[in-house]
Amino acid sequence: MSKVLVVTGSVRKGNVNSSVVERVVNVINDKGAEAEVANLSELNLPFIDSPVHPSSPDFVPEHESVKEWTKLVADADGVVFVSPEYNHNPSPVQMNAVDWISKQWRGKPVALVGYGATSGGTQALAHLREGLMVVLKAKVGTQQANLFFGRDLGFDGAVLDEAAVDGKIGSAVDELLETITKYA
Repeated sequence: MSKVLVVTGSVRKGNVNSSVVERVVNVINDKGAEAEVANLSELNLPFIDSPVHPSSPDFVPEHESVKEWTKLVADADGVVFVSPEYNHNPSPVQMNAVDWISKQWRGKPVALVGYGATSGGTQALAHLREGLMVVLKAKVGTQQANLFFGRDLGFDGAVLDEAAVDGKIGSAVDELLETITKYA
């Protein structure tokens, strides 16, 4: 059974991210994989303060939260980022998490789920995709889920169109699971 890490994208109280993460977890589990959530609010990663860059062969995480985050990513067969769009960017907490590790991303299958008002998270996911795929050499899928407020989701996170939301998430997860199987 494939183990998929679902990475939260917001630390705000009452955020929409929680309901989207729950939906992603349900889709993953319904497809026969095992979902685990990396709650970035609970992990509470510090901003990068290491004198050695995470891409350096000499890098060793010192913070317990960074050690835990590194292990979560390393142990997962694949990763799904659930990202809000803040000013056409992924959330700062997600970018900080991505930047804390380096070699664990190489070859790691990744799926992207974004949401937002005007672009459904498209711009945020483009930034994540570039950093993860081009720089860190993760295997980022082409089937990303873009969820739109007012069409797919309510502004409170309620699912407005279950078939569309599950279909979009399902396509991204299907591709992720196929990639995991292909490179296992």
